[in-house]
Amino acid sequence: MVGRGVARLSRTVPSLLAARRIAENPQATFYSVAAVGLAAVAMAYIGCTVAVNAPADVAANVPGLETTKLRPGTMSVMTGGASAATVEPLLAAGAVSWPVHGAVLACADLTRVVDVTCPYGPDSGFIEPTPGYQPDIVGLLYVPTDGTLAAENRVRTRAANLVPNAIINSERDPIDHNLETFFQDLDRLAAVAALFVLIIGAFGLAASMVGGLIERRRPFALLRASGVYLSELRRSVLLETAATMTVVSVVGVGIGMLLAYGSTRQGGADWRWPGADVYGLIGGGVLAALLFSTIALPLLSLTTRHDAVRFE
Repeated sequence: MVGRGVARLSRTVPSLLAARRIAENPQATFYSVAAVGLAAVAMAYIGCTVAVNAPADVAANVPGLETTKLRPGTMSVMTGGASAATVEPLLAAGAVSWPVHGAVLACADLTRVVDVTCPYGPDSGFIEPTPGYQPDIVGLLYVPTDGTLAAENRVRTRAANLVPNAIINSERDPIDHNLETFFQDLDRLAAVAALFVLIIGAFGLAASMVGGLIERRRPFALLRASGVYLSELRRSVLLETAATMTVVSVVGVGIGMLLAYGSTRQGGADWRWPGADVYGLIGGGVLAALLFSTIALPLLSLTTRHDAVRFE
C-alpha cells in the first residue's frame, strides 16, 4: 500500500525507484526502519503512562495556596469522601474540615493547623469554593492535638474506627510533600530513556541502510551504468526510508498507546493522552533518525562502481 501511494505521487525517477523497491520487497524496506518503529512504541507508551504533577494533598489543588507541612501535633485524616455525620466525632474544638471538590475555609483557621501561604491575608475572608463543591462530604480533616503520642494515637484510633480506609498521618509519619517534584523528575527520566531508545533505533537504521546498499550494489551499479545519476539513486534510497519510516512511526505510536491503555487498565493506574511534547519528541526523533541515516549515503558511490556490474 505504501509503495502504491508513493507511485501515485511519483513524478521523478527517484520516487519511481523508491515506489518500486517498496512494492517489490516490503520486508526488506520495513525491516530497515523497524528499530525506529520500536522507539516510537516505547515513547508513546511512556507518554501515556507517566503521571505528572501529583499533589501532596487537597490544598495543592487550590490556586494560590502553597502547602508546606502540618503544624506540630496536628493530625491529617484523608477520608476519601466521608459524610460530615460520619466524621462528626472528630470535629473537636479547633478541627478544620475540608469539603470535597471545594474549600470554604478562613485562612486564619487553616494556618492554625498547616503551615501555608494563603493567596491573601489570614484575616481577609475565605477561600472560595471550586466547581463541584459538596459541603456535606468531607475529603480532608485536620485535627489538632497537644502533640503527645498518646493524643495522636487516640485520634488515629478513632479515625480508623469511623473511616476504615482513611489515610492518617502527622509530623511523626509525614506524607512526602515532594511528590510533585518526584513525578517531574520521573518525567524527565522517562524522556531521557525514550531518547536513548531513539538513538539505538537511529544506529539500527543506519546499519540496516548500509547492509541494504551492500546487498543491492549490483542493481544500483546497473542503474548507474544505464544513465541514472548518483544523486538520483541517493534520493531514491532516502525517499524509500522516509516513506516507510513515517508509516512505521505512526503505527508504532498507535501500538504504544494501546499497550499503555491495556497496562494501566489492568494495573489500576491512570492513562493519559500524550501531550504535545511527546508528539514533538517522536516527530523530532524520527527526523533526527532520518538525518542520521544519511551517513550511509556516501557509501553508494563506492558500491555502485562499474566493477560491481561484473558477474563472477
